[in-house]
Amino acid sequence: MNVKTIFILLLLVISFSCSKNQHDWENPVIFSKNKEMPHATLIPYNNEKGALEMKRDSSPFFCY
Repeated sequence: MNVKTIFILLLLVISFSCSKNQHDWENPVIFSKNKEMPHATLIPYNNEKGALEMKRDSSPFFCY
């Protein structure tokens, strides 16, 4: 190998090692990777009868 080829290979190695990949938590564009949509598992009812029926749709606070 001549000196020119070695120099070019050295430059390539240096350029690839210096190219820093930005982590997801450092990237301001990425803000919702691997997130679930918010949801509520507890729904209040107006009275005990409605809660005992276990029908979420009958609650006035149910929005789905």
